[in-house]
Amino acid sequence: MVCLVPATLILLSLGTEAQPVAKHGQGTAAAQAAPQDIDVGGKILNALKQPVVWLPFCGFVLMIFDVETPKVFDDSLALLGDASAGVALFTAGIILAGYKIIVNVTVMSLVFVKNVVQPGLVCAGMLWLGYGDPLLGEAVVTSALPPVTLVVMLAVQYRVAIPETASALMFSTLGSLLTMSAFIWLLL
Repeated sequence: MVCLVPATLILLSLGTEAQPVAKHGQGTAAAQAAPQDIDVGGKILNALKQPVVWLPFCGFVLMIFDVETPKVFDDSLALLGDASAGVALFTAGIILAGYKIIVNVTVMSLVFVKNVVQPGLVCAGMLWLGYGDPLLGEAVVTSALPPVTLVVMLAVQYRVAIPETASALMFSTLGSLLTMSAFIWLLL
């Protein structure tokens, strides 16, 4: 999470382009044909300024250095953590209600990769490295969980593949009932 979210935000921001502005006397076709200069450094800096990037990094650093935080701070974060699952479900419902669900090869491929391939690769990798229970089962079941709502929220924010990500979230969540059960059964 500490590396994936910043990389995702940087790539998404590099993919977005500012709307071309037509100069006086030129039509919109001339503005659209003008080459776009992308400020890569600025896009990276903007991505790094977002709390979704630097807060997990700060938490990672605090954990690595075993920093004790005050009880008031811990209680506040625990309260936020307790509410996060409900907020995520509510957000997913709002997003799914706002977009038409589609079924196509892209959506089903995303669902298959998230629900079957990813936990399968985690299981194979953990077995190859010699891990056993309980760590093996915990890692595989965790990787078999449905995708986080953040994926769809980023798609909406950057206007990229919104129907596909919303549909993949729904089908992956429904499909995870079967795939998580299957992985739990296989690992018993």
